[in-house]
Amino acid sequence: MNVKSLPLWVKTSMGSVAILVLFGVSVLFCIFNLNGIAAKVQLFNQAGKLAESIYTAQDFQGTYLLRQDDAQAEAFKDNMSRVKELGDQLQAEVQDRALLSHLQLLSDNILLYNGSFDKVVGNTKQLKSLKGTLTQAYDTTTQLLVDKVKTPLEDRKNNALIAGKELTSYEQELLSVTEKLFTLMVTTRLAENNYFLHEDNQAMKRVVDGMKFAAETFSEWSFLAEALDDKDIKQVPPQIRQAMAMYSGSQFEQIAKICEENRRLTDGMLKQKDEILALIRDFKQGTAVLMDTAKSTASKSITLLLALGLLLGSGISLFTGFRTTRPIKNIVNMLKDIAEGEGDLTRKLTEDRKDELGEQAKWFNVFVEKIHTLVKEVAHITEKLNGSSIGLADLAGQLSTSAGHMKTRSNNAAAVTEEMSNNLQSVSSTMQQASGNVELIVRSAEEMNKTIQEIAKNSEKARIIAAQTVTQTETASRQVNQLGQTAEEIGKVTEAINEISAQTNLLALNATIEAARAGEAGRGFAVVANEIKQLAGQTAQATVEIRSQIDSIQGATQGAVQSIGEISAVISEVSNIIITISTAIDQQSVATSEITSNVVQTSAGLAYINTHIMQSAEKAGFVSADITQVDHAAGRISENGSEVDQNSQELLRLSEQLKTLVGRFVIN
Repeated sequence: MNVKSLPLWVKTSMGSVAILVLFGVSVLFCIFNLNGIAAKVQLFNQAGKLAESIYTAQDFQGTYLLRQDDAQAEAFKDNMSRVKELGDQLQAEVQDRALLSHLQLLSDNILLYNGSFDKVVGNTKQLKSLKGTLTQAYDTTTQLLVDKVKTPLEDRKNNALIAGKELTSYEQELLSVTEKLFTLMVTTRLAENNYFLHEDNQAMKRVVDGMKFAAETFSEWSFLAEALDDKDIKQVPPQIRQAMAMYSGSQFEQIAKICEENRRLTDGMLKQKDEILALIRDFKQGTAVLMDTAKSTASKSITLLLALGLLLGSGISLFTGFRTTRPIKNIVNMLKDIAEGEGDLTRKLTEDRKDELGEQAKWFNVFVEKIHTLVKEVAHITEKLNGSSIGLADLAGQLSTSAGHMKTRSNNAAAVTEEMSNNLQSVSSTMQQASGNVELIVRSAEEMNKTIQEIAKNSEKARIIAAQTVTQTETASRQVNQLGQTAEEIGKVTEAINEISAQTNLLALNATIEAARAGEAGRGFAVVANEIKQLAGQTAQATVEIRSQIDSIQGATQGAVQSIGEISAVISEVSNIIITISTAIDQQSVATSEITSNVVQTSAGLAYINTHIMQSAEKAGFVSADITQVDHAAGRISENGSEVDQNSQELLRLSEQLKTLVGRFVIN
């Protein structure tokens, strides 16, 4: 491939492209290595989380063994589940065989660690149940000994001492054996607690021996208790025997075996935990070695690629720069010859290249050719310009004379236009005053129309109120009439009550007569009859008073009905008058509206005339201003004519100079 035929941009960019390609390869390689390093860093961090989870699980394990709390056991299992998930994730992400073997051992130890804890939990639950059984047996035995035997015997002893007597030898022996058995039970219980604290063989032997001695002492005690002639104490041995069956050495030996197994499992878990942490530590170290190796490899590879790219790019850039600048220097030398010579526009550049420099020479020759043509045209135009400059000087003198005549005429027209504008402005002021007066009339008419409308509105309200009042008075009249009818009905009722009272009075009189005939036997009946007679008299008097009040109500009701009728008639007349007023006001409102409309139309006409007069005055002012401007323009034209004359002379001089300059180029 010929280098000369390549485009110039290809030649100059080859070095940069080579550097960029190698730089891109370096970046991709760097990204690849960084991803590998990031994955190893993630593995390292996950291993750290795994170790933290193991330590947390150990804390839960210790808390569970101390408190035997099921919540701590669940927390341990949840934490170990997370540990297993982290281990599975690590196995899925790791590709190194040595690390995979570490992870497999780690997974096996985690399973063993988790299984050991499950066994510890099961043993602890069983141990808790057995301890509860021992505690229940101990509490039952000691409580029965104290409440049913020891305390009653001591009470008997105290009572006997108070009476100057003593317990029987049998009772004293039973009390002594009871105290011995109680002491053995308490001592054995203390030995139990000591064993659970220290879990040594000596403590366990003391517990088993104590339970054995307690069983032997119980045999002696039960014989004495059952032989005693006391039915309450005789009921105690079977109950204690049942409790002592659960409080035995074999029971405690089973507890000791479970404790020993838990201790062995716990020790094993500690060793497994240490092995797990050691495996995690080895895994982290292996991951750290892989990270260091990956970092070193990436650093060396990137440095090598960048150095190679820099050398290759620099070489290509120097080569293409040399191949590019040499023809440019040739072109510069040729341009210098053209510029420093006699302005020969007939010389050309060589066009022996096919790249951008060849294109540059080609189009430079075209450019010089166009300049050659342009200079020839400029020379021809310069000749024409010289002749035109002479004619322009003559025309400028004529223009200055005509401008003087036009200025004189424009001054006369400006004076006439100014006088016309003043007259139109006076007419406009008069029309504005007339328009203002008409607008005042319009506003007054509108106010009067609003007032009339307000009166009409209030009249309508008064008419409605009067009609409502008539209706209400009619209703009141009907209600008063109903009140009179009700009073008459009440009068009829009072008459009936009066008749009943008279009959009651007559019956009371007859009863009094019959009581007098009966003598002493009818005296009580006579008193009742007298009371009835008095009540009948009071009832008759009350009905008379009610009748009087009813007559007064009826009289007042008739007067009220008559007054309401008169009021209704007056209100009807007022309503008719209001209707008449409302009709008149409506007619007046229509007339006022027509007046207002006519005045508004008149005002609009005046405003229209005033507007046109003001426009005419304004246009007259514009005409005056335009004439003034024409005057000024004529003066400027005169001045410009002089300047044109001077410029034409200057243009003639410049055309001569241009002709001289064009003559310096070689165009033939």
